[in-house]
Amino acid sequence: MASRTPSLESLPGANSIGSLERGSLSPLTLSGSSPPASDSAVCDLREFDGLDTTCAICRETFVDPKVLNCFHTFCRGCLEREQTHPDKVTCVTCRVDSQLPPAGVPGLLTNLVIAAAVEQDADLLPSARQTSSPSARCTGCKSKESDAVARCVDCANFLCPNCVMAHQFMHCFEGHRVLAFTDLKDDKGMLGSTLTTSGDKTAFCPRHKNDILKYFCRTCSVPVCKECTIIEHPAALHDCEHLSDAGPKQLELMQQAVNEAKTRATEIRHVVKTVEHAAGKLQVQYHKAQNEINDTFQFYRSMLEERKQELLKELESVFSTKQIALTVVGQKAQETVDKIYQTCDFVERLTKCANIAEILMFRKLLDTKLQSLMSTNPEQSVQTACELEFVSNYQAIQVGVRNTFGYVRSSSEANVGPTKQPPIARPTNGSLLNGGSSSSSSSVPQANQLLHLIQISSQRDLIVPILLVLSQPLLAI
Repeated sequence: MASRTPSLESLPGANSIGSLERGSLSPLTLSGSSPPASDSAVCDLREFDGLDTTCAICRETFVDPKVLNCFHTFCRGCLEREQTHPDKVTCVTCRVDSQLPPAGVPGLLTNLVIAAAVEQDADLLPSARQTSSPSARCTGCKSKESDAVARCVDCANFLCPNCVMAHQFMHCFEGHRVLAFTDLKDDKGMLGSTLTTSGDKTAFCPRHKNDILKYFCRTCSVPVCKECTIIEHPAALHDCEHLSDAGPKQLELMQQAVNEAKTRATEIRHVVKTVEHAAGKLQVQYHKAQNEINDTFQFYRSMLEERKQELLKELESVFSTKQIALTVVGQKAQETVDKIYQTCDFVERLTKCANIAEILMFRKLLDTKLQSLMSTNPEQSVQTACELEFVSNYQAIQVGVRNTFGYVRSSSEANVGPTKQPPIARPTNGSLLNGGSSSSSSSVPQANQLLHLIQISSQRDLIVPILLVLSQPLLAI
């Protein structure tokens, strides 16, 4: 058990308040005794093994570690330097903003676990460091340059000689246990024995520095002091009870919340495994859909190639027919010309050898023959024979491809927009082209019918109405 702090004059090397050297301060309580240790508050030093006590901002051991809303911890001084807004501070690790209490950064909750770990770390104490390491600074007063010579277990501050003197004489520090660095160097076990009872240290109100937190406001879920119950948490508006009565129940509720959170974490961990499995399945479905799109494209290309060959063959046939027709027209026209000249030559010879009466005997026959020859119209036959072109409806092709090529379907689209009909089953082994059987045999005749009608109607600009009429029954197969 710690003993009473000796006077400053009794400390070796201390001849004034400002020149107190590291003397033989004993670990102590400034009152006559310390409260009995509670078994539930005993801190096992083994709990701190492997705990990182280095601030992520300054890369040095924590000094007055403060916890943000994201549960990341930093030195109070580091947070004050990083603060750019009067009402909030941004975590440098996760970039989440934490609203500050009215007292600012000093009003943030202290990370008691890290603070206890820092206390048990002998390397933190100046007397246990190498001589080349810098000394710890006092965190108990406003001075930033004073070297610490002791540490208070209860207020978790390094103390300079002036603060040691304040702890000795001021009533507000009654019951605080002060540890001298020199004694800790001689007996490091004393640090552990002191830390095991650090859970019993008196907790003071952050707003009313000299008042002990004796009550718990169930309305605000926060410990309060006597002064708080009068000003900020009046009985008329807040439900406050003594901390000794509310504490066990609140700890039980906290433990219950932790257990529920762990249970939920286990459930979410299963979801993570499910997500991993679903991701693998999604990858398989993705590649399968890719292959089906490529297969559909190949099928379309084969259909287009087949239709192309059919049209080229048909064009060749029509071209040959037209060529023959033109040849016949040319031959008939030449025959007509020859007959006309023959008739004209006959008449000219007749007029030279016969009299008028004999010539007029051929008048009726001549008129009939010439009228017959001149009534022939080869020009119209020639114009008809040279008419040959390919007619296509690009808009209808575009609509037809979009309506029949297929679409991407996923479960997220189940309840969004109009319901899409399932696509026609993909033919197997070119069954649609060859007329063979497939897994969806009922769809093949209708698909063949659609393709046949498209081929016929492509020459008559009827592809659009045919697609509109036949697409819905086929898609419903």
